[in-house]
This record gives sequence, structure tokens and C-alpha cells, in this order.
Amino acid sequence: MSLTVLHADIKDISLARTLLGEGRHEEALQAVKSAVSTLERGSERTLLADAFAVQATVLARLGDHDRSLPLFRHAINTAEDAGALTNAGLAALTMIEEQHQRISPTELLLMYSRADDLLKQTQDTETVTRLRACARLVIRAQRSPRLSDRDFSLTKVLRAYEHGFIKQALEDAQGSVSRAARLLGIGHQSLGYIIRTRYRDLMSKRTPVIHRKRRLTKR
Repeated sequence: MSLTVLHADIKDISLARTLLGEGRHEEALQAVKSAVSTLERGSERTLLADAFAVQATVLARLGDHDRSLPLFRHAINTAEDAGALTNAGLAALTMIEEQHQRISPTELLLMYSRADDLLKQTQDTETVTRLRACARLVIRAQRSPRLSDRDFSLTKVLRAYEHGFIKQALEDAQGSVSRAARLLGIGHQSLGYIIRTRYRDLMSKRTPVIHRKRRLTKR
């Protein structure tokens, strides 16, 4: 990758961050998509991880959580694989900040522990402040919801528990919807419907759907 192209990608990522800060999300998405498209063909994995993190943040602000959550995880893994531990830790912090209401308390705790370990050598004041703020979010998520909580919603509480148990069942069943359904005590068709309509972020946790051909019978 030429230096000219690399500088253009850095400029696009910087522009996307600026537009994101100004609330111009659609424009930010276009800018960062341009950078990702070029960087995926090159070897600058750390910069690509940063681009993924920015893109995931923009998608979260746009409400596209089905794409945002997996992309955050991909950004963290890409940075860590490239040996850019600080970048990986910052991506994990951003994921917590943007998606803490959509991550189960267990995953939230694991993600924070990962961020804390990746950033254990940091002396940057802003990063330390973000770590502390994220720690408060994690602690708050670990306790049971209360009726006196601000913006309490029974539907959100039930959905959060439902999401967490379904995710755990799929992982324990190694992606088998039939086995996960048995663990949950429901029919596999019901579980498949719930995943498709409520928790599309869990689609990657299940084994691919096999569409059986209908057998033609002669009259």
C-alpha cells in the first residue's frame, strides 16, 4: 500500500471521527467505509482495526446493533492479533460505552476485564477516566434491576434475561438450536423464531439453517 493511499485512509478515519462527534452519522459511515474498503486489501491491520471500531460506533449511533456488535468484536480481535494491545483495549472500552445496554451482564464483565488487562500499562488520563466510567456501568449491570430504577421497563428486563439464557444455551449446545431448545425447555421452532425476530445478533451463534427439499409424491 502506497504512503499516499495510507494517508488518505488515515484522513478518512479522522474525518469519520469528526463527523461522528458532530452527529453527522450517515456522512461518517461513508467516510469510514471508504477507509475500510481500502485497508482490507492491505497489511495495515492496526489501522484497519481502528476503522472497524469507528464503523461499529457509527452503526451503534444509527441503531444498527445487529452489525455493530459483531464488528466491535472483530475490531478488538483484529487489533489484538496485530499486537496493538492499546488499540484493542480502547475498542473494548468503546464497545462497552456504546453497547452496554445490549450486552448481557456476564459478557459486559468479561469485556471490561479484557479491556482492563489490555490497558493495564496505560498512564493516559483520559483512558483511565474511561476505564473508571465503564467500571461503574459494569457494576450497575451486575445487580438485579429494581422497580425504583430510573426508566425501569419490565419488557427490557425480561428481554435481557431471555437474550442471556438463549446465548448461553446456544454456546453450551455448540450452536445446535434443537439442543439449545431442549436446555431452555421450549420447541426448536419457537427458539428459531425468537432468534430470527428478536435477537438477530445471535444468528452467528447458531448452526446454519438447512432447508430441506420437499418430497414430491405422485398422485
